[in-house]
Amino acid sequence: MAAARVILVSDTHLSAAAPQAQANWDVVVSYVGACPPDLVIHLGDLSLDGAGNAADLGHGRAQLDRLPGAWHAVPGNHDIGDNPWPGAPAGIAVDAGRHQRWLDILGDDHWSVTAGGWVLLAINAQLLKSGRSTVRSCP
Repeated sequence: MAAARVILVSDTHLSAAAPQAQANWDVVVSYVGACPPDLVIHLGDLSLDGAGNAADLGHGRAQLDRLPGAWHAVPGNHDIGDNPWPGAPAGIAVDAGRHQRWLDILGDDHWSVTAGGWVLLAINAQLLKSGRSTVRSCP
């Protein structure tokens, strides 16, 4: 089995309105450029408030596109809203519009990718218990 170098990143909370998050991301981009991996995976909360502000998701996408190689991402609660739970405050749960906005701007919210002989699987955990299943049968 061949070796693969994968960098995992999460909770970057990117937004044009968050210069401190941008400064942190700039360090990530520099590191990835200096030590290129086979793949970068963003594990959620790419944006500060993509659930409420499409511009934050667009900003996050533009920042991922600065990476010098391949990347994949899954959304977090800051990106599309939270999975529902009893007693959750109104307006925080993932809904069709928030979910579709991620798909339109970032692409797939679940995927599989092979890196160095490993098959990596990702799901959109925000959809759990939401009634918005994306489970498909295997080919």
